[in-house]
Formats: sequence, C-alpha cells, structure tokens
Amino acid sequence: AELLLGAIGETGAVPTPLVIALRTLPVAALGAAAIGAALGARRLAVVASAATAAGALALAVHVQALTLSPDQGADGSSGSGWPGPFMSVVAVALLAMAAAGWGPGTKAEAGAQERAARGRALANARRLGAALVVVVVAGACAGAAAAQAWPGREALGDVAAHSRDVLPLVASLEQRSTEHQRVLVLDETPTGVVYEVLAGDGADALSTAGTLLADGSAAARAPGGHPVAGPGALGEAVAALVAGGGQGASALADWGIGVVVAAPSATGVADVLAQSTDLRLMGAADRGSSWRVGAAEGADRVSRATFTDASGAVVPVPLGRSAGTWEAPAEGTLVMAVPADDAWSATLDGRTLGGTADDQGRQMFSVPGGGTLAVAYDDRPYRVWFWATVVTVVWALIAAIPVRSRRSRQEVRS
Repeated sequence: AELLLGAIGETGAVPTPLVIALRTLPVAALGAAAIGAALGARRLAVVASAATAAGALALAVHVQALTLSPDQGADGSSGSGWPGPFMSVVAVALLAMAAAGWGPGTKAEAGAQERAARGRALANARRLGAALVVVVVAGACAGAAAAQAWPGREALGDVAAHSRDVLPLVASLEQRSTEHQRVLVLDETPTGVVYEVLAGDGADALSTAGTLLADGSAAARAPGGHPVAGPGALGEAVAALVAGGGQGASALADWGIGVVVAAPSATGVADVLAQSTDLRLMGAADRGSSWRVGAAEGADRVSRATFTDASGAVVPVPLGRSAGTWEAPAEGTLVMAVPADDAWSATLDGRTLGGTADDQGRQMFSVPGGGTLAVAYDDRPYRVWFWATVVTVVWALIAAIPVRSRRSRQEVRS
C-alpha cells in the first residue's frame, strides 16, 4: 500500500497546494486505471496491463525487502533495495489501463456506434473528457515534481541533496591536486572513534568489501583470490594513529591518504594528532583541523599512484582518477592506491602490461623499462548497459508520442 501511494511521509515546508498534488497523483493514477479497466472494451490490453502492474509491484516489494551490504554487514552500513524501476513499470501499466478506457472502442462508444445520430456527440464528449484528464494529470505531475524539488522538503525522509562543502578548504585543495590525495576524517562518538575516507564531495573512496567476517574469511575477493581492500583494512592504522606514539601514518600513505581531518567535535582526537611527529598541521577551520601526511612537495609527497624503480626509490606519479599518462624513467613497478580490478589496464609505448595485486590488494603493474606509460580504467559492461538504457529510453519516448491511428480516425467518423 505504501508503494502504491508513494510512501509519502512528512513534507516539511512544502506549500499546501504542492503537497495536495504530490499526494493526489498516485491516487489519481489508481482511479484512472480502475475506470479504464471498467469501461475499456480492449480487454486484452487491460488484462496485460493489470498483469504487468501486479508482477512489477510484487518485484518492487521483494526488492525493497532486500538488505544490501557490500561486506555482508561486517563493517559498512546497510540499506534497503530501491524499488524505483519496478514502480515505474507499475505506473506505466496503470497509464495503459487508463488509456484503454478512454480510447476508441470502449463499451460506451460501442453502444453509441449503434446510434449513429449520437456517435459524433459522444466522440466530442470523449475528446473533451480526455483533454480534461490530461490537464488534471499534467497539473498533478507538475505539482508533484515541484514538491519533490522544493527547498524545504528535507523532512520527507528520503534521499535529498546535501552541501558538498564538507571538508576544510586546505583538505579539498589536496583532493584536486595532480596526486588526487584522499582525506581521512576522524570523529568522536560515545563508543569510540569513527572514520571515513573521502576522495571528494563526500564520496566513499574504497569499497567496504575488504573487511573480514567473523570466521576470518574475506567478505569479497578480487579475481585471483586477493581480498578486496576497503576502509575496514585501515582500522589498525587509525587505531594506532589516535592512540599516539607516531604510528599508522605510513599505512595511510599507502592508500593515497595525504590529509587527516579531525572533525570540530573531535577535540580529543585533535589533541592526539597535534602530538604526532608524522603529521604536519595545515590549518584549522569551522569544518575541522587538518594535518598533512608526508611532505608537501618532493618524493615524499603522498600520491594516489607511485613508481618504485630498481633501486627502491619511490616517486609520486601524477595520474588522473581513472586515466593518465606519465613518462616512466626506467624499469620499475607502478602501484596505484585502488583495489585491484581487471578493468584497470596499462600500456608502455603501446605495449600492454600485465596487472596484478600486491600484498595489500592494490593495483600494480610491472614496468619493464622507460617510456610513455598510459593507464586507464575501462568498465566496459557498465558502458554497454548505459548505452542500452539510453536507447531504450529514447525508444520509449518516441513510442509515447500521441499519434492517432488510421483505425481510430475511421471509428470516429463512423
């Protein structure tokens, strides 16, 4: 029932007319579908639409009942499945049922066709009624859309836009540098210290699928059997960092974390970080205090990608988030602070390099010599499904153009 009625809770500061439109739209769709089912002579279309709506609703209920967690609930937060796509199918099916009641060939019009003198009048009345329905439904849709986008609708309880300025400026600038450093945000709770890894705009940088389950096994593994690295793997490093003693900073640098931010409420954590010899204070602001991991410039600067030559010297590599080129000076190893994935590829002067995972689950490429090194992330299955979705949407929009058929025009004339 909640899915059919839109699952609309409190509406906050949304104006009353828009709230009425928001709450009326699903009821109007159900009512129009019921009228179409009762009056429509196109029984096959009505039955097919009803069966489609029932099946999609059942799938929507099933999806919403699912609990989603990338690490089987071992470390990360869980959420419910999103029934939106299936509810879209339900809405389309209800509209099809409503259309069956208004189109030519309804029971009312079947009787009118036997009385030719009244046929034209009924046809005009039907067109007028259809126009009124279109106006009402269009108004309800516009009002519902305005209510969803209204600035004061935070109390609706669903996903809403949030300010993207969540980090101190000095920390966000490091995220935009050529090294694309990540930021570790620490905060205090009554039960301990919590942390989050941010790559930019508040996005989680690493999957939580690397956490070990209660039996000691990895919740998810990359191709080749290597555990998928995640924020859970940083637990020991964060614990050592907030315990003091100058421990944990090197493990953070291994995953491209170049800045540590103590939230404004984490005063105890800030006091501990201020005593660390491995961190350098960058500044304090309303959004927290920031410390640098590693050096501000040079070979010791933290980077999302690093190159280790045959002598063991490590230099930062300025690559993009998903692609980039760099002139490799000699033979060595390129290590990227991202979970190993077959979608990563690298070439040296056009020759494909073999990728693997290091002992921490990071993506690694062996570079046989100097030359132009090109790295890219190519998620081909996602790209295929994306363009297939675009084609489907375009086809649906073209099919939704209201063009009257020749049979419809003949029925109206008769």
